[in-house]
Amino acid sequence: MDNDDARRLQEEPREADPKDKRDPFEHDRSRIVHSSAFRRLQGKTQVYGFGSSDFYRSRLTHTLEVAQIGNGLALDLDANPSLVEAICLGHDIGHPPYGHAGEKALDELLKEHDGFNANAQNIRIVTYLERKSPKYEGLNLTVATLDGITKYPEVLPPGEGKKGYYKTDERLVRSFKPHLVRTFECQLMNWADDVAYSAHDLEDAIIIGTIGLQELASESIRDKIVQRAITAYTYEWPTFVESEPLTAEDAEQLLNEVVERCLKEPASSRSDRIKVLKSFMSWHIHECVTQVEIRKSTIEAPERYTRDLWVPPRLAKRVELFKAIPWVCVIKSTPVVTLQHAGRRVVSDLFKAFSFKSHESLDYDLANLYPIDWQADCANAVATDIKNDDHERRFQVKQLARDYVGSMTDAQAESIWRRLYMPEGGPLFTAKL
Repeated sequence: MDNDDARRLQEEPREADPKDKRDPFEHDRSRIVHSSAFRRLQGKTQVYGFGSSDFYRSRLTHTLEVAQIGNGLALDLDANPSLVEAICLGHDIGHPPYGHAGEKALDELLKEHDGFNANAQNIRIVTYLERKSPKYEGLNLTVATLDGITKYPEVLPPGEGKKGYYKTDERLVRSFKPHLVRTFECQLMNWADDVAYSAHDLEDAIIIGTIGLQELASESIRDKIVQRAITAYTYEWPTFVESEPLTAEDAEQLLNEVVERCLKEPASSRSDRIKVLKSFMSWHIHECVTQVEIRKSTIEAPERYTRDLWVPPRLAKRVELFKAIPWVCVIKSTPVVTLQHAGRRVVSDLFKAFSFKSHESLDYDLANLYPIDWQADCANAVATDIKNDDHERRFQVKQLARDYVGSMTDAQAESIWRRLYMPEGGPLFTAKL
């Protein structure tokens, strides 16, 4: 399939409606926004989470911000805004409860099979798990949208903490992705994601007070931030490593800019300080949208492969440094790591409960443990696995458990875990950030 707006499965055309002016990518955007998987992002962890506050950005608000930045990039670089927005709106739809903690737990438990990765789950959700029509599975998105959502165009190596698509989905992915590189629109989404992460996670942490002058005055913390930024820059921007390396001096200068502009800027009240911070982050995002360029690709392929995004090294350096600050001061802090540990335990226990791993045989009455709308699928999966004499190849029930547990919100996972393992206990997550 080379036509960007072709759908993977042919649909019967609707009667012409002169009032419906949407192009196929706008229909894709609508299908994603109205999906249940998209709505569940409101209850999934971004950085902070576990019900500790209603102020922090959730996976849903992050996704909306990425889509807004992606729209700006598309308008500035003459790409289709609806296509880029659709890809942005679908780029995190496969995240499990508790963010990367839940992702690691499921990947480890499934390392003998397909593994688990949020990006791989994105494809599975929009092509199979979501329900829009009785005539086909999934959302039946256009080829270009599916191609763009496939951020990591390689088979996922289970249990290694890497990213890709499931081996069992390889034929599916090849049907809409003729070249195993990122499309131009996918590159815009990826940059929008980085920009949103660099600005908004840092902004949250400063406003909340997790990051302040005291933290960024500590030499040990500063050293960790600098090293994290250099490591990430080296991995994410290999073409710049020799010609435009991120040095310790560069990182220190950028870190000092955050201190001066966001923490020391004179302000008479908290409201004024927030205004100063918002203004700085707005400037940062604006530069990241307006200062990038298009470079022509030499690949002979459909149009979505004929352009590449070029990011100036100074912006790439700033983004990686801004991302490194909350990574060191928040994500790797004791309260968040403690909650991530709890999240991994919850996800692991739930997967074992819903996949027979905590039981000796397939005689266990598993179907009734699932909600009603999953019970028929569970019964079919059990029957299929029973017919398979090779114990190691019994995967249908595990796949079902992966899809079910992976779809849960943080609160849903906690509630089900408590009902299964501590019905008389109190709230599971009580740690304060």
